[in-house]
Amino acid sequence: MDLSRAKTILILSFLSLNLFLGFRLWLSPQYLQTSGVLTNEEAEQARDVLISAGYEVLATVPRQIPRLSLLHVSRLPQQPASWPRSIWGDVTFEQMLTETGNIRYTYGEETLEIATNGVVTLYVNEPLQASAGEDSRFLVERFLKERKLWSDDLKFDLTVQRAGALVRYRYLQTYQGFPLFFSYTDVKIVDGRLAEVRLYRVVPLGFTEQEIQTVSAAEAADAFVQSADSTENRTIIDISLGYYSQDYDAERWEIVPVWRFAFTDGAVFYINAFTGDAEL
Repeated sequence: MDLSRAKTILILSFLSLNLFLGFRLWLSPQYLQTSGVLTNEEAEQARDVLISAGYEVLATVPRQIPRLSLLHVSRLPQQPASWPRSIWGDVTFEQMLTETGNIRYTYGEETLEIATNGVVTLYVNEPLQASAGEDSRFLVERFLKERKLWSDDLKFDLTVQRAGALVRYRYLQTYQGFPLFFSYTDVKIVDGRLAEVRLYRVVPLGFTEQEIQTVSAAEAADAFVQSADSTENRTIIDISLGYYSQDYDAERWEIVPVWRFAFTDGAVFYINAFTGDAEL
């Protein structure tokens, strides 16, 4: 093959590739083509928006502006009768049906209640006596593991305090690094004793194929200031991106990404990361 012909073939190949990529770009929505990060100045401006609205901001304003998809989830298939055996072992316990349709199990001084919506609550009275090098969170996690209430996809989220006293640890289920804000394990502490474990879990099935550009944390901060009701707690301790859903009477459904604003007393506020609207 002579040099002139080789150059011609190479040029035609590049032209074909450019035409193909241009055609793909023309067909795809513009919001699928862009992604980026907030500048330091934009992140500081978002922080100033929150401060000007009267909030103390202890959280970092995230700078990433990713493209995300909806997430398919389904209800946990675990049957109610399997919970007491898993938590207490092979023992004799009492069972009753409450007026609301929940199933309540009792073993000794402990009570386990399985709600119709899938929420599981264990009432206990467990002292948290830490040894040297241990803290209450370490003891809580050990308790969860001993009672088969721990899962490897759980991640510590935040500590809730009221009047300076520890009242709750919150853990969140995660999927591919994203927190599922509605799928939680809450551990309530009363007078230094573990009093209650409340949890709700789902089964993540996978993301949808279409990715959509999310709003930035700065846009979410603007929407939050405009939408949030007045609250006595004005201290924001976390601003993060994850997934959230209300409770649906369905076996399988889609959930949206949200920006979450979390406060020191455990209160949270969600902004839909696709639309910028408040999630009620």
